[in-house]
Amino acid sequence: MSFASETKKELVQVQSTPCCVKGELSALIRMNGTLSLSSMGMVLEFQTENAAIARRALTLIKQIFQTEVDLLSRKKMKLKKNNVYIIRIKKNARDIAE
Repeated sequence: MSFASETKKELVQVQSTPCCVKGELSALIRMNGTLSLSSMGMVLEFQTENAAIARRALTLIKQIFQTEVDLLSRKKMKLKKNNVYIIRIKKNARDIAE
């Protein structure tokens, strides 16, 4: 396991205080998130190859915003063929982005 992977796994297991949860989610979305416009409105997507990070982001989103999210898992077809986890938020995307 790589150093980065071990570090991410360790950080995900740390329990955040209620005041820091929004900051943690904000950092995750800023690093791996994209905001786009579709025919249905604004869509926020969070994408990662690390399952623990995806699980943590999903937990934080549901804990803070109590909104519906779509969780997708895709297999990369290039090089290592890792899984890519995508969290897609269609409702309340604007509120979360702000």
